[in-house]
Amino acid sequence: MTLYRYLAARIAAIFMCLCLVAPAHADYPLAYVGDADIRDVAMSPDGTQVAYLRTQYFEGIRSERDWDAIEFVSTETTDVTLEFNPEFRLYYWVSWPVDDLLITQALTYDIGRRSAKTQIELIAIDPTDGSERILYKGDRGDYKKSRKVPRIMGISTTTREIALSIERSGRKDLVAIHLDTGAQRTLANGSKKTLYWEMDSDLVPYLRIDEGRRRNEKRVYVLDERGRWVLRRTYNAFENNFSAASDVTEDEQLLVVHRPEGAEQAALYAYDIGDDVYTDLIFEKPGHDLVLTKRTKFGGQLMYVGWYEDTLEKKWFDDEFETAGSNLDKALKPEDNWTVVETSEDNNHWLIYVSSPTRPGSLLYYNLETKRARFIGKTRPELKSDDVHALRRIDYTASDGMELYGYFIASKRGPEGPLVVMPHGGPVARDYADFDGIAQYLANKGYNVFQPQFRGGGELGVTFEMAGYGQWGRAMQTDIEDGVDTLIAEGLLSPDSRRVIFGLSYGGYAALAAATLTPENYACAISVNGVSDLPMFLQSYDQSDADEQDIYRVWVDRIGDPETDMDRILEVSPRHQMDKVRAPILLIHGSADDIVDVQQSRAAYETLVGLQKYVVYHELEGADHQIWDEDQRTEMLVYVDRFLFQCVYSW
Repeated sequence: MTLYRYLAARIAAIFMCLCLVAPAHADYPLAYVGDADIRDVAMSPDGTQVAYLRTQYFEGIRSERDWDAIEFVSTETTDVTLEFNPEFRLYYWVSWPVDDLLITQALTYDIGRRSAKTQIELIAIDPTDGSERILYKGDRGDYKKSRKVPRIMGISTTTREIALSIERSGRKDLVAIHLDTGAQRTLANGSKKTLYWEMDSDLVPYLRIDEGRRRNEKRVYVLDERGRWVLRRTYNAFENNFSAASDVTEDEQLLVVHRPEGAEQAALYAYDIGDDVYTDLIFEKPGHDLVLTKRTKFGGQLMYVGWYEDTLEKKWFDDEFETAGSNLDKALKPEDNWTVVETSEDNNHWLIYVSSPTRPGSLLYYNLETKRARFIGKTRPELKSDDVHALRRIDYTASDGMELYGYFIASKRGPEGPLVVMPHGGPVARDYADFDGIAQYLANKGYNVFQPQFRGGGELGVTFEMAGYGQWGRAMQTDIEDGVDTLIAEGLLSPDSRRVIFGLSYGGYAALAAATLTPENYACAISVNGVSDLPMFLQSYDQSDADEQDIYRVWVDRIGDPETDMDRILEVSPRHQMDKVRAPILLIHGSADDIVDVQQSRAAYETLVGLQKYVVYHELEGADHQIWDEDQRTEMLVYVDRFLFQCVYSW
């Protein structure tokens, strides 16, 4: 057992002491915010089988992780036909490019007497007998140094090759690997900042996306006539995506979802990559940004684009696909959000992912010819119906007359129960009527949960977004309070209920702003990766750098110009108003946050301590702004849970 626990040691000691020596259940945060049990899935090109990557646990104990397994399931019977689970391996993804081979990427452990060495391997598995062949090996080293995970970015069924982005010699190259021989050839050279390429069915790349100096900045490159990658445009990915929705044509036309300068919402355009111009508007949804594109796995045909009202809506681009989509809409519940994960080579077999506020996630197989759907598996089987709670939309009017809405989850304690207000991050973002692990966990703990959709949020068009310009700590903040007042007016919350405000990123700023601007309204405030000092945040951008200057100007539009508006900025900068704090405050921050520097929370902590205010600070070692790692997410929620309990029931 000690060898296996080498892996379990990755989980911080705080979790180990909190783990329950029993099968996983909803009292433990991992059930809600940990990696799903089914972490990745792929369908065979002929549509007859599905393979999914499953996380294994010792004796069902959620924190005691075993080596991963890949299970093969028949789409006709849903029976497991093969289980592939060699010891000393973790898997990152699965892909099924040709019928006779499943491809997976593994982190293979070589555990010695004193230490363990790991190596990334690309493995081809025969789905009939489980025999394997190594196609590619990365560098061998310790666990942290070998976690470089190339993804499959393209498939050629004619040459039986896959294209991967592989890091080597300080850069990322696009490399084709033959599925039978393992022979490699370089398709394109990138930089160390390259994220992915778009390519045609012959694995010829035509578009490259790089990360900028900061992770929210993305750069779009195209090939010129001399075969060189040329920068075409730069955009802020946290506010506006640039997503290819088709292969490029011979005359260099490409379908793209983007919001060009001056447009009201992100829409589907025909884009000339040579001249960097949009030649035609193909589809737009007034008042909503398109946020999702789906193409067939083989051939790259555009199936639909999607946007969120409360639930996911779609615009189809093929009559047969639209008919199938309509049939699925009728078969599923109105609150279900569903997307096509993969299609078969003939497009008659679909692998579907379905979720809703009370449905953490399910996988279905759908046959377009027979019009029959079959259940494949649940991504979080440990969450039962009693562990998740219904969500309702709350429409309300802000104090200045703006029409707004939010999402409310009522706890089992009813209106008298405590309220957790959860403003979203971004702020150019929004919540959906879908499964939210943090909100559901808190609701199951007995809290009412409210997620206000305040002005300045995203995906609802530029007008709504710009309504938040200059309104940090002002109208954006009162929008939150107006939503809480509506809950009371509608009898969903008792006026005497204890209130807490908790947010991540911009939501962390909103929590600290509430603690300083309306200190009488909340019993405590929790900020995770939040901005506490607005002038410090603006000063973190190097204005002598052209790219950083562009991002700086975005934040100046939203927050204010320190050269002309410093007094107004200081009025709503929490760290400069902390003498007004009454409530206990919890600060959590990732040490590797590259969007909101960890110094924001460190400085806030020092200021609060100096003012003799009650404050707790916890740093998530190695966590970035999004807190992707399941151990770090769980660590965060453990601290939040403890702090909330003390706030609501002890202080």
